[in-house]
Amino acid sequence: MSETQWQIKGDYFEACNCAFVCPCAVSSLQVSPTTDDQTCTVTFLFHIEDGTFGDLSLVGLDFVMVAYAPGPTMAAGNWQVGLILDPSTTEAQRDALTAIASGQAGGAMAALSGLIGEFKGVEIGEIRFKKDGLRYTLDVPGLVAHDIEGLSSPVEEGQPVTVSPVFHPANSTLGLARAKKTSVSVFGFDLQIPNGGNNAHFAPFNWSN
Repeated sequence: MSETQWQIKGDYFEACNCAFVCPCAVSSLQVSPTTDDQTCTVTFLFHIEDGTFGDLSLVGLDFVMVAYAPGPTMAAGNWQVGLILDPSTTEAQRDALTAIASGQAGGAMAALSGLIGEFKGVEIGEIRFKKDGLRYTLDVPGLVAHDIEGLSSPVEEGQPVTVSPVFHPANSTLGLARAKKTSVSVFGFDLQIPNGGNNAHFAPFNWSN
């Protein structure tokens, strides 16, 4: 499967347990998360607007990656990573998305393979994603819920405030955002920030092998 040619592009967003602004991306993962125990729990949503895996269409699919890094920095590795897929995906699509998200099929996640200590497998849950301007929401009932809003530029109306260049698998330019709500309860990870205020990012992504 790793030799299969693939490409996907669309929208991504994330929310983590760091206070705004998260130091990890802007330091190439060299600065500790802002939590007291220096751990990071982060969720990434990827919405595929266009994409194929060989002859298999991936258009319109969503996948969610949840990661836990035990610290003291994300660069220290030993990440635990799990994948959530929607029940509407076919078996072939699930295999393709798992290969892409785990790095087995090459591409952006393969570049992070040295940091991942354990792939915790796949959960199936209805992925409800919505984008409205600089507002992004994600709900996977019982597993993950996020609501974030990007910072609007004070000098260019309607445009986000961004940080660039950064080390990140989704994009080297990230929009800055604050979470309004964060909830993670899956793969043995638990993160509850009901009133938000924690860090978030968003950007378009374009991956291939």
